[in-house]
Amino acid sequence: MTAGECKIGIMPANIFKPGSVGIVSRSGTLTYEAVFQTTQEGLGQTTAVGIGGDRSRARIHRHAGDVLADPKTTSTS
Repeated sequence: MTAGECKIGIMPANIFKPGSVGIVSRSGTLTYEAVFQTTQEGLGQTTAVGIGGDRSRARIHRHAGDVLADPKTTSTS
């Protein structure tokens, strides 16, 4: 989910706000919680990815981290 740009899956769009925090989580529920808290604090999110905890998904975690670390895809402000 990228607030205001792209939503894939079942995350509730109303808790997202464009901002400066990237979130990658192995838990959908913890993704919602992290998104909700960063929105409540006025920080918002660049992108939030809830992946799940299967071992086969470890590559996806690393790739999501690489995307969020890339200055072309995230803001450092």
